[in-house]
Amino acid sequence: MALTASPSSSLNALIYKTTDLNSTPVVDISALPGDGTSHYLEQVIVVNTTGGAGDVYVKLYDTKAPTVGTTDPDLVLFVKAATTSSLLIPDGLPFAAGISSCAVTTGGTGGTANPAAAVTVTYVVRTA
Repeated sequence: MALTASPSSSLNALIYKTTDLNSTPVVDISALPGDGTSHYLEQVIVVNTTGGAGDVYVKLYDTKAPTVGTTDPDLVLFVKAATTSSLLIPDGLPFAAGISSCAVTTGGTGGTANPAAAVTVTYVVRTA
């Protein structure tokens, strides 16, 4: 799973993108710069348009080491098949321990099954 980071000094933010999010979590997305205690999730863009992906749930965790299926997610985004969805959080959602994420086919804590096809997710994270 590849995660890329693009700094945006004019926004005081970093843009992270993964093109193959699945049930294996991308852990501590915000670890690249800063100390991890002053990061705010400003926007999440989910592209679920790969053929046959089906509906997906993108789970976000305020931890560096979530256990998918056991750790309660702090935020769950439902994205219909063949759509792109965006969540904008103007003041940012604070994450103190780290931002980790996964994509599965069932919402709530218990979902652990991989989507049938690649899911691309872009995260905009502001540092204080």
